[in-house]
Amino acid sequence: MWETPRLALDHIEEFLTGIHRTAEPRRVLATVLFTDIVNSTQQASRVDLRLRAGLHTGEVELRDNDVGGIAVHIAARVMAAARPGEILSSRTVRDLVVGSDVALESRGSRSLKGVEGRWQLFAVAER
Repeated sequence: MWETPRLALDHIEEFLTGIHRTAEPRRVLATVLFTDIVNSTQQASRVDLRLRAGLHTGEVELRDNDVGGIAVHIAARVMAAARPGEILSSRTVRDLVVGSDVALESRGSRSLKGVEGRWQLFAVAER
């Protein structure tokens, strides 16, 4: 707790006054990467693990040692749409890397659980 003196002071203030102030979350623009080990239980006994990953860039809330917000949820949903061995990104990420050496192939648009609208997804292509 002493690494975060503001948090300690907030707890002391709450104890003394009975009033709990919630700090405004800090927001930053970030790219969020989610990964999943496909069939992790079965793969635990083997060396060559198959992963799937999802990327999205958006505003995230910094919460002590964690992050939150809709961008985090979207990245998780993009990852869930990836096939084993595939890295998917949202169109936002694709738009940010235009002109780079990163090759992305369209995987069409789809609904993401709990997120409004349809989202165009792209797979990182082998070079």
